[in-house]
Amino acid sequence: MTRSFSVYLDLVRFLAAFVVLLHHARYLYDPGGALFSLGHEAVIVFFILSGYVIAYVAEAKERNLKDYTLSRLARIYSVALPAVILTGLFDYIGYAVSPEAYPAGAQAWDHIPLRTIGSLAFLNQIWFVSMQPFSNVPYWSLGYEVWYYVGFALVTYLGGRWGWIWFLALALFVGPKVVLLMPLWWGGVYVYRSKALRKVSAGLGWLLLVLSCLGFAAYLQWDIADWARQVVLSLVGPEWARELVSSKRFLADYYLGLCVAAHFVALRAICERYQGVPGLVAGPIRALAGSTFTLYLLHRPLILFYAAIFQPETVGPGVYVLFLLLIVATTFVIALFTEQKKHVVKRWFIAVFDWVGLKLDEVFGTHRGLVRLAIANGLWFLGPYRRYGRVDFAKVRRLVFVCQGNICRSPFGHHMAQKLIANVPICSLGLGAGSGHPADSLATEVAQDFGVDLLPHKTTALDDFVIETGDLFLVMEDRHLRALAPSLVGHDVQVALLGLWCRPPLALLYDPHRLTRSYFKTCFHRITQAVEALKRALEQHPSR
Repeated sequence: MTRSFSVYLDLVRFLAAFVVLLHHARYLYDPGGALFSLGHEAVIVFFILSGYVIAYVAEAKERNLKDYTLSRLARIYSVALPAVILTGLFDYIGYAVSPEAYPAGAQAWDHIPLRTIGSLAFLNQIWFVSMQPFSNVPYWSLGYEVWYYVGFALVTYLGGRWGWIWFLALALFVGPKVVLLMPLWWGGVYVYRSKALRKVSAGLGWLLLVLSCLGFAAYLQWDIADWARQVVLSLVGPEWARELVSSKRFLADYYLGLCVAAHFVALRAICERYQGVPGLVAGPIRALAGSTFTLYLLHRPLILFYAAIFQPETVGPGVYVLFLLLIVATTFVIALFTEQKKHVVKRWFIAVFDWVGLKLDEVFGTHRGLVRLAIANGLWFLGPYRRYGRVDFAKVRRLVFVCQGNICRSPFGHHMAQKLIANVPICSLGLGAGSGHPADSLATEVAQDFGVDLLPHKTTALDDFVIETGDLFLVMEDRHLRALAPSLVGHDVQVALLGLWCRPPLALLYDPHRLTRSYFKTCFHRITQAVEALKRALEQHPSR
């Protein structure tokens, strides 16, 4: 991206936020004219600009999911969290000073915990929810844009079939309002990624610039926004149209989106020829752009707050301009401690992410281990795996511990059971193992902490194992159930999930092989707990 085009996008970002400010400042004074009623249109510009910038940073800077996620979290919460808190504070003080400054639409102060949590979780616009955090009307767009970030991550970083499956699941989760404006955001992504659009010449760029401006003039002249509202109204009726809230003009938004996309393509091509920007021009633009997000999210609460504090009897052009300057200045100062400190917030998120990662590795092995345990426990809770926790111990003649390689989990269970349980033969095997191999070296080291010696252990393959009547096969995972089942046909044996004897029950004991020492300890602790429970159960059936 050229320096000139980057500066231009910063200028667009600030001007879009300022236009939204002008739109809401009509509460104080309405100068008249189209420019002062284009708040929604400015948000559409934001969406396309956001898609473009996210596509750029994903290619140039945030090349993996972790970097992308941490950057987005820091960018969003460095402003969104203070915005929600400050909105509540401004509203509380302003309403206490002058209740008449707050119209009914701004008094969204019921169900405060729900509004706060819903807004910070960006659930404020899913399906037909329309939840406003106090007087902060502009916050609605974050309930759209954040989910666009998530969808982009699913398609770009997860990718493949599962990426698209999760993307469709996300679309079902967020509902029609968010989905209807999603093509605009992805339009920005397309403008950045399209190789054909990158080849547009400067001459064609000037032509596109003129056409995009004419297209926007036509949008205003022919009131395409009103036409779009009427079309949607005729198609779905007034009740459903009202439920769409900010998405009910989506047809006009698509048209406007094409104009904005063409404008960006045009300016990018022109800026390729004119790349230099004087520092005296770029500096102020960059400075203003650094507070854009804060200006966008806090201007409405500040309009009401300052109206309540100063209580002007009449607002003319002079007072109106002073109010605008005060709000821009206030948000600029606030941004110094929020938006412009997002690098600090990112460091906090990195620290939390790393701590959570360590705990996840310690408790579940990997994120995949967490997911698989959640699925397996879900199947146990819902019923299908319940039978693998029921054993007739009166019929048990031998305990057989089973895992994949017979080098980590099953040998530890085998030798721990030999240490704790008397009068019952005990052995182990591996479903994917060869015979005669030693236990894993790290497993051997960690087992010593539990008083178990795995040095004598040698693996046993399923093909070399002789099944006997009364065997109780204790498997570590649900996939072991399926792999073992064909070999047990015709034999009077029982099969159980070993982890169901842990407390709480665990329908999966994830494989620690090649994972951290801390997870080995966690896994072996769970196996020990299960073996101790088996010992107690066997002791209750001495008649064996």
